[in-house]
Amino acid sequence: MMARNQVETRLAVAREMIEAGLPDSIISRRLQTKFNVSRATAYRDAHAASDEINADPDGPAEREHADTAGMIAALLYDAQLCQEAGDYDGTAKLIRSADTLRRWSGMVARL
Repeated sequence: MMARNQVETRLAVAREMIEAGLPDSIISRRLQTKFNVSRATAYRDAHAASDEINADPDGPAEREHADTAGMIAALLYDAQLCQEAGDYDGTAKLIRSADTLRRWSGMVARL
């Protein structure tokens, strides 16, 4: 029973991130770090959550304009989690992603 609740929790978190417009790679990394699951499990959960959203009779949620500053903050938070977990390659990738998003969005503020 407990494992079922863990899967449901991961799927709920994945659905929120999908509806926020985050890419699969970020969703997977976040699920891996937050729930201490394998990469394969994280991607499987992300795809299952996406399938649930698409199977909903009301269809996928209307996507609003992405909150760029919020996405950058989320990437940097995930980078911190990766660093604390000792995943320095993942940390570097997330920091590069945050920096790229900052540059592409034309944000001038320093991170």
